[in-house]
Amino acid sequence: METALVIYGISILGGFRNMLDSFVVFSLLAALVCFAIKAFFTLNSIDKKEEQIGVKAGKVANVYLIAGVCFAFVHALIPSERSMWLIAGGYVAQEAVTSEIGQDVVEIIKRKVSEYKQEMIEGAK
Repeated sequence: METALVIYGISILGGFRNMLDSFVVFSLLAALVCFAIKAFFTLNSIDKKEEQIGVKAGKVANVYLIAGVCFAFVHALIPSERSMWLIAGGYVAQEAVTSEIGQDVVEIIKRKVSEYKQEMIEGAK
């Protein structure tokens, strides 16, 4: 059951990371558009009302910019799906080697390597 939950969690986090990619791009593009609107209305304002539109667009742009940076930060904290699989594989390998059966297998491999080494040394003489 634990393995199934790990597989499910990895697939969910991989999808969540991809979704954050989209949010980062959308937020930064929206901030860019709002800053362009701010610049247009600030530089070309005829009356106070148009200038206020530029100020409001600037505030909205700041919100989008902050959201984009936050999304990018969370995106950076979540490892890629490939990294998550490597972490899970490393954990499984460590558990296999440190188990009692794993230790027996390591001991058998060591003995066989020693035997082959002795055969090679005797064959070389």
